Amino acid sequence: PDCGRGFNRKFNMQTHRTTHDPNRIKPFACDHPNCGSRFTRKHDLKRHINGIHKSEKAHECSICRKPFARKDAWKRH
Repeated sequence: PDCGRGFNRKFNMQTHRTTHDPNRIKPFACDHPNCGSRFTRKHDLKRHINGIHKSEKAHECSICRKPFARKDAWKRH
């Protein structure tokens, strides 16, 4: 109800709803200089570091050869 996203499982929706809580705890901090980004999940921190600071782009469009750091961005493309 907060953003209009839909989920097949109630648990996934409940987990997602916590992302809208401005007071949620974000224990995983990026230690890259001048970044300051924080995350609730270690997985999200790793994805941030690989995609933003390391510029790792493991997903490539087979048609135009454009590289993407995240699989979901590649699929949207």
